[in-house]
Amino acid sequence: DTNEPYDEALGWAVLFHDIVYDEKPEKEHRSVEVFVEFVEMYEGCTPDVWERDRVCKLILCTVDHIATQYPKSSAIVRADLHGLTKPLTTIENFVKIMKESVALYGIDEITFAQNSEDFMRGLKLRVARNAVNDPDHGLFYMEVQDGCNATIKLAQIIQGTL
Repeated sequence: DTNEPYDEALGWAVLFHDIVYDEKPEKEHRSVEVFVEFVEMYEGCTPDVWERDRVCKLILCTVDHIATQYPKSSAIVRADLHGLTKPLTTIENFVKIMKESVALYGIDEITFAQNSEDFMRGLKLRVARNAVNDPDHGLFYMEVQDGCNATIKLAQIIQGTL
């Protein structure tokens, strides 16, 4: 969806960046650990040492979703956020993530909605910075901001504040 030219390290990072998804913190850091373990287990079928380091750095770009000067950081951030660029996908993902969060964290929908609203407000600010720092993809980041706004409204509906 991001029209990014193929890059092996980016492909590995996309594959592994959300491989850890549980109730514990630092999922991205633990995803890096899983990737490193995978590489050690399947030596010869995985990227060389230099590429492994790039994969780990790219995975960690999804912690804050900030496109930096690091090569391909914009690509991994855009890959991770592309679901927010389409209104229907945004709504579907919100509902799916809410159900997952209720199951994983044992929280109620109101708590999920409050946390989602807080997260999306912060993400919206970071994405605005990306639009300035990565002007070639400014339209994409504007669409993500629209997705953040839609998610905030959904969260407010669930909380009964809209």
